[in-house]
Amino acid sequence: MVNTQLPNGPRTHPWLQTLQWMKDPLGFMDKYTQQYGDMFTVRIGPVFKPQVFISNPQAIQQILTTDPQQLDSGAEAGIQVPLAGPQSLLSLAGKPHQRQRKLLIPPFHGERRS
Repeated sequence: MVNTQLPNGPRTHPWLQTLQWMKDPLGFMDKYTQQYGDMFTVRIGPVFKPQVFISNPQAIQQILTTDPQQLDSGAEAGIQVPLAGPQSLLSLAGKPHQRQRKLLIPPFHGERRS
């Protein structure tokens, strides 16, 4: 088993984090990016599993352009399914997740398809 240290994040009750995020997602990101930096961990409902939010463009590019075999999303994220939809990159795992990631890679490499 791998021991993973998650980035720091707000310690407010998960329901309060969820309400803040639902009310103003961009303000939520701005507030906690200023407080914790480009990566922070939140717990938003209904399942309150830790989720790492990343706002650094270079880090996002690195994640999205890494070989899909190196980074798998693991189990479906849960909360994103009702909010982002069942086919969202955030909601998928395994082969479907890898297939959707490949669709995003060209814009991050500057490639254009006709």
